[in-house]
Amino acid sequence: MNETGMFEKADSFLDYVIIGAGVYLIYGGLLMKLAGRIPKSLISRNIDPENATDKDAYISNMYLPCIVLGLIMILCGTSTWILPALGIMLPEKTTMVTSLIAMTIVILFGIFSMNMQKKYLVK
Repeated sequence: MNETGMFEKADSFLDYVIIGAGVYLIYGGLLMKLAGRIPKSLISRNIDPENATDKDAYISNMYLPCIVLGLIMILCGTSTWILPALGIMLPEKTTMVTSLIAMTIVILFGIFSMNMQKKYLVK
């Protein structure tokens, strides 16, 4: 069994997941800004955005972080493909490091998002 090939496929799958999450965050940020709607998947289950205390303030504070985080995640997910294509050789563990960076950013974003929900959406 070729273990190296198996791990490369797992790393590629994780890159696709990170890119997909980044695209969805950009979509969610744009949906908030342009349509004034908060995607249910970006807030806690027990919060009804239509009955929120200050939905507009939440949107104005969250749409840009969603878009920026989405772009960062897309960069993290594609960096292991783009940089080698540009002739920049990456260390062996780059995929793991970029995945850890993406996960750390998601956790920090989650904490920020929960604070914004408590501040603007909960009665």
